[in-house]
Amino acid sequence: MKAWMVMLFFTVFVFCGMGQSTPDIVASPVTPLQAPMLESSGLAFIQGRIFTHNDSGNNPFLFEVDTLTGAVLRTVFIEATNVDWEDLAQDSTHLYIADFGNNLGNRQNLVIYKALWSDVLAKDTIAVDTIAFHYPEQTVFPGAPFQTAYDAESLVAIGDSLYLINKSWNANFPNYVYRLPKTPGTYAAELIDSLDFMPLIAGADFCFQDSTLYLIGYMPPFNQLHAFKSASAERLSLTGQYERKTVSFPGSIQVEGIVKGVGNTLYFSSEVFQGRTPHLSRVDVVNSLHAYAAHEMRRNKVYAYPNPALSGVFWLKDFVAPVDVQVFDATGKQVPVRIVLSDEQVQVQVLEGSTGSYFVWINDGVGESLLKLQITYE
Repeated sequence: MKAWMVMLFFTVFVFCGMGQSTPDIVASPVTPLQAPMLESSGLAFIQGRIFTHNDSGNNPFLFEVDTLTGAVLRTVFIEATNVDWEDLAQDSTHLYIADFGNNLGNRQNLVIYKALWSDVLAKDTIAVDTIAFHYPEQTVFPGAPFQTAYDAESLVAIGDSLYLINKSWNANFPNYVYRLPKTPGTYAAELIDSLDFMPLIAGADFCFQDSTLYLIGYMPPFNQLHAFKSASAERLSLTGQYERKTVSFPGSIQVEGIVKGVGNTLYFSSEVFQGRTPHLSRVDVVNSLHAYAAHEMRRNKVYAYPNPALSGVFWLKDFVAPVDVQVFDATGKQVPVRIVLSDEQVQVQVLEGSTGSYFVWINDGVGESLLKLQITYE
């Protein structure tokens, strides 16, 4: 993802760390990343070796990283195009390169490249197979920021399938989870689930040893690490136990790469952002996520309706006991609201605003919810 886009949504989500002045986890620096790895967007780990890549506007290269110095040990040329590489996924025999970054929602050439690990580990130039796809639910291709629900930066390989977790910019849609086969070809991605609790997901990895899906996302002033305990190591299940932790990282806060290493180590990589140095860093997941088995994922608990909200008026339902409701526009500015409470619903009226996407933060005494809402004015 490009820095100008990141600056916009970092501004938007400053409020998500509300009420928390210190992170749950402080990631340990491994090494600063050196040029040309300044826009690292995905990570892969095999045989003690770490690989990464840059995102859009860069060459179709994989880089093997020296974990002591942050320098490039090897450069592997991929015989493909880097339109917007956003993530890496892997199984025991293949590496998958996700060229499906779609910030503006106008791409109709989404692909995943499939490479043999034996080639990646031994050759300087490799041919790849292509898995092309489209989202059958997408009928509009806006070509403008903050409008699409069909951008993605996260990919995992589980069993015989690939799973994409979308990053929805559109307030009317959740983060969709899609499935594709691993076999080269052209497909309509299969919508299998959605995530409403996390607005902008930047990277993913699946650990086969403990059947856990890890997600990293932008939630300034800290990033957020999410862990799902899947019911199966052969397919993705999002109905099991769940944990969420805030994380601070060294150097750049634009963290997009995530991969499970040896033992209990999770590695992360970041892009250069506002002059801050990109880093390779790590977290011990046993010490950091030791309590996640006691938590259940909270999904779709509080709703805002109607969506879109006409003239800035909407209601909340399925809450427990509203304690705080705050509304922010797409620049991160908190907007004034009038709140009317009753026993069964909460009416919220945005007093100053214009047509666009808004974010509603709610603390109902049980937990925090973040809702994306479209508001229209005639």
